Amino acid sequence: VTNQPMTLQWLMGTFETASKEKFNQDMRNTSAFMVAERTVAKAGQLGREQNISGIGAGMMSDVKAANELLAQVARDPALESKLKEGARRYRLWADQNIQMLVDAGRITKGQAKAIRDSNQQYVDMHRLSEEFDVANYAQRGGGIGTTSDVVKRFKGSSLEIDNVFSNLLEQTDSIQKEAHRNVVMNNFTDGLRNVRELH
Repeated sequence: VTNQPMTLQWLMGTFETASKEKFNQDMRNTSAFMVAERTVAKAGQLGREQNISGIGAGMMSDVKAANELLAQVARDPALESKLKEGARRYRLWADQNIQMLVDAGRITKGQAKAIRDSNQQYVDMHRLSEEFDVANYAQRGGGIGTTSDVVKRFKGSSLEIDNVFSNLLEQTDSIQKEAHRNVVMNNFTDGLRNVRELH
């Protein structure tokens, strides 16, 4: 809409840059806001209030904690506007990751629509666990062909949420590699599939 290139500066352009502490605080606030929105949306899909995002830290239901955070933000219109803009940019970036997979022929338009329809309040909520580190390393292996699921399936947990912006950039890295890999493989196999008229 604004014709602004979607760079890292644009992605994090709503954060305060006067100091590292303020920048990190804005990142944490935006992350918490998005996780709260995602928790409420996902709770409706899953039909439960526990083990969704871990935002309740095991002391209260995730939905209750999320709603309390969203209510607190709503009481400060300036803060709410800032966090909503940060979330909007985050989700636009994530949506372009999906589009990259469509453009590369890695997923179909129908698959992309299904992902988008079920992820209106999308945020990449990897947990702080060794399982993710191992899975992420294995997913981005060195093989030419891969069937890895680069758009993660949702898995509820009470574990702590990692930095969602860091998660988004790791996902972007994985998706770009997968998209480029798929384009190369398609170009190669298209040459084998085409019937040559000469000889």
